[in-house]
Amino acid sequence: MYIKKLHISSFGTLIDRDIELSPGLNVIEGPNESGKTSAAMFIKFVLYGLSGAKGIINEKQKYINWNTGVASGYAVFVMKDGRELRVERKLTHVGTSEGKNQYRESARIVDCATGTPVHTSLSVGEYLLGVPEQVFVNTAFVRQQFGVKPDSLPLSQSMENILSSADEGVDVKKALQKLDEARIELLYKNKNGGLIRTLEDKRDSLMRSLEEDRDSAEETIRTEAALEEIKRKKDTAKKNKNELDELDEALKIIKSKRALDGREEIRRKLDETEQSLAVEREHGPDQRTFGVIESCERDFSALERAEEEAANVPDPGDGEGLPEEEDDFEETPYLEMDKAEKLSAHSKVTFWIAMAILLIGLAGVGAAVWMFFSRKFDYLITGLVSMAVIAASFIVFAVRGNQRIIIRSIIEKWGATSLDDLEESIGKTMERRNEYQAAVERFRKAGDGLKAAQTVAVDARAELEQIGADLGLDPSLFPDTSDRDLLRVVKTVSEESRAAIASLEEERTLLTGKLSVMEEMKDDADPTEVEKRYAGIMATSAGAKAEKMNAAEIKEAERKRQFCHMSLGEMEKKEHELERSLAVLRATSVSPAETAEKIEELNGRIENLKRRHDAYVTAYETLQKAGDNVRSGILPRITKNASGMMSSISRGKYGSLSVSPKFDMFFDSGDAGTKEVDFMSSGTEDAAYISLRLALIKALFENGTGDAPPAVFDESFSRLDEERLAETLGMLSSDSFGLQTLLCTCRRQESAAAERFRARRIRL
Repeated sequence: MYIKKLHISSFGTLIDRDIELSPGLNVIEGPNESGKTSAAMFIKFVLYGLSGAKGIINEKQKYINWNTGVASGYAVFVMKDGRELRVERKLTHVGTSEGKNQYRESARIVDCATGTPVHTSLSVGEYLLGVPEQVFVNTAFVRQQFGVKPDSLPLSQSMENILSSADEGVDVKKALQKLDEARIELLYKNKNGGLIRTLEDKRDSLMRSLEEDRDSAEETIRTEAALEEIKRKKDTAKKNKNELDELDEALKIIKSKRALDGREEIRRKLDETEQSLAVEREHGPDQRTFGVIESCERDFSALERAEEEAANVPDPGDGEGLPEEEDDFEETPYLEMDKAEKLSAHSKVTFWIAMAILLIGLAGVGAAVWMFFSRKFDYLITGLVSMAVIAASFIVFAVRGNQRIIIRSIIEKWGATSLDDLEESIGKTMERRNEYQAAVERFRKAGDGLKAAQTVAVDARAELEQIGADLGLDPSLFPDTSDRDLLRVVKTVSEESRAAIASLEEERTLLTGKLSVMEEMKDDADPTEVEKRYAGIMATSAGAKAEKMNAAEIKEAERKRQFCHMSLGEMEKKEHELERSLAVLRATSVSPAETAEKIEELNGRIENLKRRHDAYVTAYETLQKAGDNVRSGILPRITKNASGMMSSISRGKYGSLSVSPKFDMFFDSGDAGTKEVDFMSSGTEDAAYISLRLALIKALFENGTGDAPPAVFDESFSRLDEERLAETLGMLSSDSFGLQTLLCTCRRQESAAAERFRARRIRL
């Protein structure tokens, strides 16, 4: 087969790139970092995917495009039968989990003629080529960083399996190991173990026990009789069990039917409740309504309290018996009391001053009289002065009298009897005056509060009448209804409506819960199927009986069924015990004829196992010989093909190669013996391993189940000189070679040499 076209949607550094290829030699050329290796790896990607294992390189991390997070595209293959198949693959990075990258991958093969998928698993390479990835990369796919030398260990194992069994999955060495293990399981090489030896020992034991006495025949007969009886009872119990199971099944079907009917009834009631709730909410009170009702109730209560307070607060009258209030009433009484006390003190002083003046005046009059009688000439002046002093004393007495009048007026004003109890009388009078003023203030506040409460109550009644009208009450009844009666009626109607809404909501919640529980508990049976099964079961006697059973009868039937199952289990247990006992009795009391029959049976098994053992030995030897024959037949052909190609590449200098079973390569140097290829020059070593890879492709895919793949060389000819390069490219481009070849290179001499052989050149 060969690749007709590559479409790289997103891979490495390549985005939306189409590469057209021809069946023969193709050269993909370009400078470093131009995407040549990505184009080569894309071929392996569409066939086998990318490796995410840690090692020299993590292919998934390298070739998933950093911008798109995807590696995707397709390749069109032309098969050897002429079909064109499009192989598609997509690998997407979907994130990380526990520090590890996570990927999603898909692949399929589509027939280009019909557009239909022919294979949809990830193993498209094995489907097309018939070999796993390790065989492909060690033969037809030469990667730049790994060189042209194949990994001999997995390649030799896969080649041996494919060439000797036509199936890489069949491991010849493992098959030989299995045959040897099977042989050993039957009989050890020293004949001291294995299944055959075990059966021989058992046979010898039976032969020794053949002579022993058997005295348990009677117990065997009793055990057999008991076993027959328990079997009879078990049959009866099975019949009852079947009847009760049929009745139980009928009850389950009827229960399902009733549950179905119940769900429909609950749905109907729920719909009715929803409709009633919607009507009630439309005409019923809202949350504001109850707030207004509570506010009106508070306003009416406030009015009643204001009326009661206004009725209980007396009118204080005109304050009779109290002194007239002055502007400084709070301070005047105590100023007057202080004034009276001062006047009293001044009055006492004035009295003694007046008395002193009076006594002085009287003394002067006496002196004037004495002087008169003594014929003194100045008696007249003394008399006049004395009379003036006496007149002054009377003036002072008059002043004291006025003070006493003022003091008396103050005492009388406050109702005191004397100056001593003036303070007490002022305090009592002030207390009465304060009580009067407080009474006047209470009377005024009560009146104002009543007026305010009446105003608020009028507004509250208006709101209450509006609510009553909204609730459907007759407005014509409002004028004849007291505030409290109207409040009671509106409140009652509102609460009844709210209770009705709450009841409907509760009923809706209950019905919704019941319906939810019923929905969760319902089985997955289709209602139509339930109806059908119900109709069928009702046509049976079990269904007719189950339909008429009440809860107690159903419970009793379930108890009987469980008891029947338990009894049957006990009977089966007892039967097994009797059978074991009978087996033990028979093992110890069998007749010589039975023992001889068992010995004969063991002899037959031993003979069969011996024949199988001999067959395993023969198969092991045959398969081992066949593997040797295959290797001896195939390896020379691989050696011949590789030697021919190496001779062509080296222009006859190296034409004698030998290949070991592990695909190590040697040159025959005549008298000097053989030399390992790895010790030759790098160019000779690469030419030898290129020849080996091409020979392996020829040998492998001529015997394999798939088509021969294209050979991909990524910078693989860099160590070949110009002559060997030309010879290699000429061989790859020849029609007789028969393989498509893709050469990825950045060297101009390689692309120039390939152009001489009409190679298809693709510039990246």
